[in-house]
Amino acid sequence: MAKKSVPIIILILRILMFILLLISLVVLATIKFTIPADLSDTNQDTDVRFKDFYAYRYLLSVEVIGCAYMLLQIPFAAISVASGNKIGGSKLVSQFLIFTDIIVSLLFASGVGAGFGYTVDEKHDVDAVAFKDVGNDPEYSKLHKDMDKYFDMAHISTGFLLMATVCMTIVTIVSVYSKK
Repeated sequence: MAKKSVPIIILILRILMFILLLISLVVLATIKFTIPADLSDTNQDTDVRFKDFYAYRYLLSVEVIGCAYMLLQIPFAAISVASGNKIGGSKLVSQFLIFTDIIVSLLFASGVGAGFGYTVDEKHDVDAVAFKDVGNDPEYSKLHKDMDKYFDMAHISTGFLLMATVCMTIVTIVSVYSKK
């Protein structure tokens, strides 16, 4: 791989990661379903959002941290492309940047695990337990459909984070091998 193309590849991947993380964050933050008052313990309509599930709070936190990290790294990558020089210059700074990329990759991977793991378990519980014996009641059917859509959108959000994780892994590998 040519030395001049490495900074360009890293910049493109960092911008792509930011976009993927932002999409993931927006999807997760905007999805909801409503439990009707007559099916709720509170006797009022109850909106359920990401904040009601710890795994999704963690997932959103990972996405916010990832967006902030990309906003910090994109200017450095752009400067590297424009100047043709490596950021930091010294071996110690380069190693630190690679180390932080690895830590963020692991953070992304843990968010993916939390998101997919919780969503799969919750969809199973909703299908196998919560709506097992409700029959053809239209309110329960609508709630079941809304919950399925909610968890499908959570899967999509987590999928975007997975794509960002793959991009981050590629950035890390390219960075490590370009330093040799």
